[in-house]
Amino acid sequence: MAVRRFMTEAALDLSALAKASGMTPKSLSDALVAGVPFAATRARIEKGFGYRYPIWSNAQDLDDRRLCMERFQFDPVCEGVRFLRKIAPRIGADFSGCFTKAQMERVCFHRAAATPATLKAGVAK
Repeated sequence: MAVRRFMTEAALDLSALAKASGMTPKSLSDALVAGVPFAATRARIEKGFGYRYPIWSNAQDLDDRRLCMERFQFDPVCEGVRFLRKIAPRIGADFSGCFTKAQMERVCFHRAAATPATLKAGVAK
């Protein structure tokens, strides 16, 4: 499995990856044994690797998530809809046209990619 290979490459043991992923070692181990069937768990594991390895996401999505983390200190893929709605005013996001969480994530990525001058002016929405 790719996760085990990347753990070796990144010199992380199960406990370290679990901690970086916001999981317990047992829950991470159980997920790995089950083949990591849930998208939320997959996103947390990629986050735990510091967005270095596109295991389940494509490289562009991983870069978008990394940029969001750098700019806003959160990964919209790992957060729930309530959190995203609560944080929207702080990042200048407008979710009024969003009907799915994926659309909200895209708005967050767009805001993270906007230049600081554009963010202040409120142009990039």
